[in-house]
Amino acid sequence: MTMQHRYKHKLFLYYFSVFALLTSAFIAFQYHREKQFRIDQLETTLENITEMTNLFILQKQLVKQGNFHVLDSLSEIIPQPDARITVISRKGAVLYDNFVTDFKAMENHLQRPEVQKAFYAEFGSNIRHSATTGEDFYYYARFFDGYFVRVAVVYDVKIRNFLKAERLFLFFVVFGFVMAWLVLSYVTKKMSEHITRLKDLASGLIQEKPQNEVIPFPDNELGVIGEYLLALYNRLVDTRKERTLERDKLERLLFVLKEGIGFFSPRKALLVSNSRFTEYVNRIAAKSSINSGHFFKVEAFQDIHNFLYQHTKPGSEVIQPGHFPMHEISLEVDGRNFRVQCVIFSDRGFVIVIEEKMEKT
Repeated sequence: MTMQHRYKHKLFLYYFSVFALLTSAFIAFQYHREKQFRIDQLETTLENITEMTNLFILQKQLVKQGNFHVLDSLSEIIPQPDARITVISRKGAVLYDNFVTDFKAMENHLQRPEVQKAFYAEFGSNIRHSATTGEDFYYYARFFDGYFVRVAVVYDVKIRNFLKAERLFLFFVVFGFVMAWLVLSYVTKKMSEHITRLKDLASGLIQEKPQNEVIPFPDNELGVIGEYLLALYNRLVDTRKERTLERDKLERLLFVLKEGIGFFSPRKALLVSNSRFTEYVNRIAAKSSINSGHFFKVEAFQDIHNFLYQHTKPGSEVIQPGHFPMHEISLEVDGRNFRVQCVIFSDRGFVIVIEEKMEKT
């Protein structure tokens, strides 16, 4: 896998992961919200039935008379004709159940979860299996003055489908997800191409490769950065060409001069010198094989070395442009006289000029 494809893959995974996370959170929130809305709808219906049942009990004074069979007529007028209505005493005895003929023989219902919840809250609800009828019910119970009214609907396919959140929006989300995937794929591809071009350009700058081809930068911030880099590189190339040309001129000039000249860096590394400089250093050192870069190993130049140390040591005075420190010594070697000059530049670099003084005849 190439660098471009790896970067595209990472970039796509990053954006895709963020989008997938946000989409999943939205789907979960919307699904829960829709499901809760439908549960609230069902519970509102069941609550209305409990209110109607309670009003019916109060109007007919069924608690006082104990004739709860009259509630059978209520099934004909409630909005849920298949609803199971159960009336339970405060102590848990079943007073009425329209799904069970012999409801008085039913076991105590005080410990039923929905009944327990109705004791301490406004209402109690629960989905569970009925031990009496052998069916699954959605129960809703409320506690009134001295008794519970519990309404339940069979938890069958119809109710399950009703409680399931509307899933039409999921198809729109999936469609949007696919479209976003395509857009992300296209955007990451283009972005990776642009960034790869910038990487190649930067790599070329570091390796000093010539940039002969026209690079198509995008019309955005990345394109502006690329144009800036290319402009800086071209300026660097021009400056380097000028420096090379100037160096070539300097070397040619040094070649024709009678003086020996050597340019040194602030760290005393020889940068450029002519053949005369090497010749004079060897003659003064009384050796024929010493390298001109080893100028300071020659004992005769110790005074120059001391002068340089005084002006380049830490804490020494700043050298102002146009006021370059200069020092000169005279040497006599085997009857030949030499004048050695040292000039220090503002960047602490310096030049050594060795001139042989010819006797006048």
